[in-house]
Formats: sequence, structure tokens, C-alpha cells
Amino acid sequence: MPALTAARTQRFTHVSRHARQRIAQRCNLEEHRLTQMLDEGLYVDLGRKPGCDRRHLLFFSSPDQKAFVALRDETTGTVVTVLPLDYHEKLAWKIASTQIDQARLFAVRRTTTPPYLQMKLHYVNAQGALKTLMLLKWRPSAHGELIDGLVNDRALGRSCRAAVARLGIALTQIIRLTVRERSAGQPEEVPLSLLDE
Repeated sequence: MPALTAARTQRFTHVSRHARQRIAQRCNLEEHRLTQMLDEGLYVDLGRKPGCDRRHLLFFSSPDQKAFVALRDETTGTVVTVLPLDYHEKLAWKIASTQIDQARLFAVRRTTTPPYLQMKLHYVNAQGALKTLMLLKWRPSAHGELIDGLVNDRALGRSCRAAVARLGIALTQIIRLTVRERSAGQPEEVPLSLLDE
């Protein structure tokens, strides 16, 4: 019987070219949101066909307000396709309404919990080599707290200065600070004025 609880996996989900086309064609969920949901275990594991390494993972797309099934290779983490429920029922097996409800709950949990943010420090070491270190990780108080609110956040500035001091890096060695949502998107530069006292 398929599991009704979220499975925890390592962060390795990526999307094949075919799956990318099917996501664009069939659903409005952004690709990086889908891979985040799968990596965070926010799906119902429906199992797999005997002799096949592709797990059928039921997820709920909030933008579409409906569920889909991602077929992910267990070995490589590649999502090979995304199926609407009617396709899945024709090609594989029927999905219970309780499983769809569970997937919906996972999606609601994902959208109501702000993602972690990561701040990285880019600096030049004593030998003149460019280095990057994780400076801080934190959960913002609300979605959208990225660059705009960070520069004027005195508590965050104090935390950054303390972390830099613990690392033994002089402020004159720092080239830039970047922040991004956990594993998604491009890092955004944070003005160095955040480190000013």
C-alpha cells in the first residue's frame, strides 16, 4: 500500500528536458518550486511499478489547485515526467482522495512556512585567493524579506559582524555578501553597509 506520509530525501532532484516540457505544458508550478517540494519530502509516495526504478510522487500545485504525479528516478533523482491524475490512472493506478488531501496539506505547509535564507561571505584570504563561506542561515519572519529589509536590519547586521569576527576575517578582506533562498534561484548581492556599526 502506498505511503501516506511525507518521505525525507536528500537534495538531489533535478528535471529532465522532457519533464521540463511537461511541467510547462501541464502545470503552473515553477520548476524550482517543484524540485524544492520533492527534496523537502512534501509529497505522497505512491510507490513504483515492479521492476522499475521510477517512484510515483503525488504533489499538489497551489497555482493550479490540483494534484499531479512526478515520476522520479530513485537512483539519479531525475524527474522524467509529470502526469495529470487522469493520465496516471490510465497508465498506472488510481489515486485515493485521501492521498490527494495529504498532498494538498503538504503544499499548504510549504506555502505558509517561509523558506530559509542563506547569506554567504565572499572575501580575499591572506594568499590573495577568492574564498566563499556560509555566514548565516535563518528563517525570515515573512515571505519577500530579501534585500529590501536586510540592509536596515540592525539585529542581522550585529549577527553578521559577530559571525565575521568568529571567522577571523577583517572587514577589509570582504568583497561582497550574497543572500538567496535555500537552494533556489540566483544569489542576490547585499550591500556591505549591512556590516557597518
